Amino acid sequence: WVDGDTVSVSIGQGMNLWTPLQLATAYAAIVNGGTRYRPHVLKRIEEPDGRVVKTVEPEALGELAISPQTLAAVRSGLVGVVNEPHGTGAVMKNLPFGVVAGGKTGTAQVVALPQGARADEEDVEHQERDHAWFVTFAPADDPRIVVSVLVEHGGHGGSAAAPIARDVVTRFLEDEADLYAGNRP
Repeated sequence: WVDGDTVSVSIGQGMNLWTPLQLATAYAAIVNGGTRYRPHVLKRIEEPDGRVVKTVEPEALGELAISPQTLAAVRSGLVGVVNEPHGTGAVMKNLPFGVVAGGKTGTAQVVALPQGARADEEDVEHQERDHAWFVTFAPADDPRIVVSVLVEHGGHGGSAAAPIARDVVTRFLEDEADLYAGNRP
């Protein structure tokens, strides 16, 4: 481990082995103020007649050891990735109901090229192309959804993964239209 490794890892580069679920869980903690929750896929179990048999409640696992000011700065930066000029996550702009999102694009290198070498995507075999990442949350001012997308061998996060995330967030917002129509409380 050398000093340069610390710098790379601090911005999400380097030898990281994250799953989409791990990134979604981490982003959820960042945007909710620092509480880590156990991920789950089940909200409730219902009988065919609609009677609720079981409800799964969120389970807090702990708090991030990060100051509220740092969390706010990171969240602001993530909103900037989507909304500032030349942001790599710009595909998340103009969501339904005027909802503003935040997020981060990423590229996971599959095959290391020699130092300083660059290859055009069409010159690289499909199985050697980089993976495309995008993690997003919305609404930026009161997050209700976090989406993490990994497109294997997709290339760049902004062009391959972000459009998929946008579709998921759009559907979520449409399903909750009553919360967003007109002025949201």
